Amino acid sequence: MRDRRSFLIFAGTVMLMTVLVGGCASLIGPSESIVHVAATQDRAKSARLNQMGMKALDCGDTAEATQKFLASTAADESYGPAHNNLGMLHYQEGNLYQAILAFETAMDLMPYDPVVYYNLGLTLESAGKVHEAMDLYWRAVEMDPVNPNFLGNLVRLRVRLGETGPDLIVQLEDLALIETRSDWRGWADRQLALEQNDALDRGPDPPDFNSADDEEDELKLESSLDDSIIDLTPAS
Repeated sequence: MRDRRSFLIFAGTVMLMTVLVGGCASLIGPSESIVHVAATQDRAKSARLNQMGMKALDCGDTAEATQKFLASTAADESYGPAHNNLGMLHYQEGNLYQAILAFETAMDLMPYDPVVYYNLGLTLESAGKVHEAMDLYWRAVEMDPVNPNFLGNLVRLRVRLGETGPDLIVQLEDLALIETRSDWRGWADRQLALEQNDALDRGPDPPDFNSADDEEDELKLESSLDDSIIDLTPAS
């Protein structure tokens, strides 16, 4: 009887040790198979290269600017401003597809920066995707309601698409108050008069992005907000 009890105790001990050893092996094994890859991210270097690219752009050297912006993203691919600036260069070169990709990347990296929503909106509108552009303009204005660039292009597209109503009048009134550019302010005043008096001649249609004959309709870089905004000035 004693021998049988001793055998059962011994067998139970062996089983417990087997479970413990097996359990430890199942916990240790996966951790040994993990490969840790260290990403090379130098935010300071990326910011410095991006600034050098902006200086080159100010001097009209787009090739040098492109090289610096690409080097900036290579130093730290999560540095959003460099992607935004690459998007502007692609847009200037007429490469809307690459511009959209760059702005989308910048938007993912800087989700709280209205500039990238605005730039992407202008590029999409230029590509004919007006409703997608409208959504992005709205988001930019919601983030920064007193920026005349954002509000101006939102109102301009709403007018272009034939929208009317009390909320549009409020936006036109706000634009006329915050706008400092005379051509935009004059345009807002004229549109406001038209909205408030249906008997007036509505005049020409809103500016067309695709018009190659009117230089005032061309998209261009705006010097405000760290040179990171594309701007469209409405035709007189």
